[in-house]
Amino acid sequence: MRSMRRADAVAVLDESFRAFLGGYDRAVVVSGPMMSGKSRLLRDFADKVSAGIGTVFTATGSLSEHDVSMGIVEQLLRRAGQRTGPGTGLDQLRSHQSVDNGRALLADVVGGSPAVLVVDEVHHADAASVDALLYVLRRIVGTPVLVLLSTVDPAVAPAAALIAELSSLVPVRAARLRMLDVDDVAALLEVPLDDRRAEECHALCGGNPLLAEALVVDGYETGVLAPGETFKVAVSTCLYRGGRTVLEVARCLALLDTTSSRHLLYELADAPSADVNQAVTDLTVAGLLDDDGGFRHPAAQEVALATLTPAERGHAHRRIASLLHHCGADVPLAATHLVAALDADPGDFGSELPWAAELLVEAADFALRGDRPADTVRYAKAARSLTTAETVRVRALGLLVAARWRRNPSAAASHLGDLRAARRAGHLTGDGFELLLSTLAWNGHFAEAADVIRSIGDDTSTAVAEPALRWLHFVSPGSFTEPTSAAGDPGGGDLFQRAVEALGVALSGGEPARVAADADYVLQNGELSGIAVEPLMSILLALVYVDRLDDAEQWCLRLDSQFAARSLDTLRAVLLSVAAEVAYRRGDMPLARSRAASALNLISVKSWCVAVGYPVGTHVLASTALGYLDEAAELLRRPVPANLEDTAFALPYLYARGQHALATNRPYAALEDFRTCGRLMTSWDFDIPTFVSWRIGVGQAYLALGRPREAKGMFDKQLLRARGRARAVHAVSLRLLAETGLISDRRQFLEESVKLLQNSGHLLELINSLAELSNEYYARGDSERSRLTGRRAIEVSSGCDALGVAKNLLLSGERFDLTNLVDDDEQRYPQLTDAESRVAGLAAQGLTNREIGRKLFLSMSAVEQRLTRVFRKLGVSRRADLIGLTLARSAAPGLLESSTSKAGSPSG
Repeated sequence: MRSMRRADAVAVLDESFRAFLGGYDRAVVVSGPMMSGKSRLLRDFADKVSAGIGTVFTATGSLSEHDVSMGIVEQLLRRAGQRTGPGTGLDQLRSHQSVDNGRALLADVVGGSPAVLVVDEVHHADAASVDALLYVLRRIVGTPVLVLLSTVDPAVAPAAALIAELSSLVPVRAARLRMLDVDDVAALLEVPLDDRRAEECHALCGGNPLLAEALVVDGYETGVLAPGETFKVAVSTCLYRGGRTVLEVARCLALLDTTSSRHLLYELADAPSADVNQAVTDLTVAGLLDDDGGFRHPAAQEVALATLTPAERGHAHRRIASLLHHCGADVPLAATHLVAALDADPGDFGSELPWAAELLVEAADFALRGDRPADTVRYAKAARSLTTAETVRVRALGLLVAARWRRNPSAAASHLGDLRAARRAGHLTGDGFELLLSTLAWNGHFAEAADVIRSIGDDTSTAVAEPALRWLHFVSPGSFTEPTSAAGDPGGGDLFQRAVEALGVALSGGEPARVAADADYVLQNGELSGIAVEPLMSILLALVYVDRLDDAEQWCLRLDSQFAARSLDTLRAVLLSVAAEVAYRRGDMPLARSRAASALNLISVKSWCVAVGYPVGTHVLASTALGYLDEAAELLRRPVPANLEDTAFALPYLYARGQHALATNRPYAALEDFRTCGRLMTSWDFDIPTFVSWRIGVGQAYLALGRPREAKGMFDKQLLRARGRARAVHAVSLRLLAETGLISDRRQFLEESVKLLQNSGHLLELINSLAELSNEYYARGDSERSRLTGRRAIEVSSGCDALGVAKNLLLSGERFDLTNLVDDDEQRYPQLTDAESRVAGLAAQGLTNREIGRKLFLSMSAVEQRLTRVFRKLGVSRRADLIGLTLARSAAPGLLESSTSKAGSPSG
């Protein structure tokens, strides 16, 4: 039978009603899928015709009353105004002995005048009522009757038998409703057929008229076409009117949730397979499920779940988890249902499911390796709540702490009590010791960490603890002794071990190529398998301390996007803090300041714990260099851990505070901070110039105090320690020695300083040395070399937003004339920084990335990053667009602001 629209079905009913009014018997069977609008159609029609003919006898079948004898007849008689109560005809209907009397009573009531009988959901009618209806229809003579029935499928019992016999008594017409299409929905919304809202609404309701109307109501209330409370009520109506099996199957599908576990539907639903299949079909046709068997909208799934009590939901999730476990499904899938069972109905079901805790630990480990710390926390906490077996509880605890570390170290510290208890009970081994040590050290409990180290005796634990001890020696050199065992094989090994060994190589002035190879090994492997805070920070700092700034920058950028996507906030904060130091050492102060601020905002100061001195130090140095002295002062006023000076992270903090003191004309305060750095480093036997060059700071303070000879002594000592180990520190020492005025040949010292810095990546120091050398040439009367060197200082400074620094140095003492040294149109693009404008100008001249890098003393990656920002700010996508903008600006200033080209990526 062809399905029809509601309007066509109404026409069938109207035609039959007109025949009835003309004295003819008629019957109409309205069929269609669940929730296609059959009941609404009959109800509306009954309301319309009742005004014209008086009584309309109506009844509605119900699955819950399917076995109530004469239930439909009772409803019909009630509509006819029959009294109820003991001894009445309606009361007698409820006894099987009165069925015959009930038939006769209905025949008397209906047969007295033209009658309209409406029975909705006739497929749920009780057998006695069906017999009574047929009995009445056979005996009505000379009085027209109109019978209107609705059913899902007229070919299925008991509706089929009723319709078959009815057809022998009166002419029967059929009207099969279909679900709404997009055109119908557009009409309901009163929008044009091509309006996207019609398609959106149809996608949400699946053609279900009740859901579509609910969406319209919710839309009027919220102004947005989205499921609301009315929609949820409509979904609930659909589920309960669909019958017990439909409701049960909807609940099961809502619980199973994912496609990969829906094969369990037949085992979970308490119904025969054929009934389950039919229920899925009904739910799909009714617009609640999509073609893949999932709910069209989460709101419908929520409603299905809400029909379960917490106890029912918990029991169902436990049953699903058991089914998944025994059929060998993926561990995380079963674990998800175990956690859901606890969430729905908290309680200890470990004895009911003795395998549950072990499975949850396995799932937690899998989630941690997949960089899903939130899932790890959920699984591990659930595992600990379901078992008293200490080995399982400790494994779960270790995973829980490791996951907390990834996002919030201060939260990891809340588990210190459990870790300590596990250690005292002798249950802590392997990774558990490493986590305990990391958590203790990060929170400044160095004495306790040292005690843990001394307590480790078995070989397995010692092997685990050695890299931790190397890291602890770096973090707090005064509390821990560096292991004396030989370095591991550079060709392989544990990531943590290799990372801390690389850091040791870097701090001792080792081969940069070895450190770079170690970094690639550690980070490439950690990129796939996951990496903890300590090895990540160790290997990145190692790159910085051997001046592999490009490598450090590239790894920071590469990993940051991955860590951001996985919400690994702690690891991102570490990346940003190292990237900030890279930018500072290169001389890009705005970028250093921005990155350091981001590192401090990403996780709290409490989460940084004793390591907070590192990002704060870089932030203060960059802000001070940029002249944001009040901002730096505010950073320094913030509280830091009381035991910060027990850690190596105190050194960059104290050095930065000393530089800020120098910039604010407090040389004695600066001298104290620099001397404190020196005292700590020498007492720790940690006097490493690549880490903090405290003697340079002391010398600068002496210069500010007018004590050049003492300053020279400090610079000489720093030069001696840096020679052959730290090129940049060596170069800075040479320049500062030249500034003391106690050197006979300033030019030689400055030329050597420039030579050492030429390819080091330390652009700010190179600018300082170039500017001083230019001034020295000028003082010697060598104007040509002075001008060339000054131009180089300007070019380098333009590449790292330090043009003001270069100009100030070149103009110091009014010894140098800068006229025409910087072109009048140097800043072509007002939206850009000096560095970005310089790169944009060279790119517009046709230079390649490599040529720009050589001219501005930048790495290829630095050029690419600046061009990316240039393209985005100027709204262009190609180098050719830069040339066009340059020409346009020279012809008509202001055209840059109106460009609408899409930004793209730079190309070399």
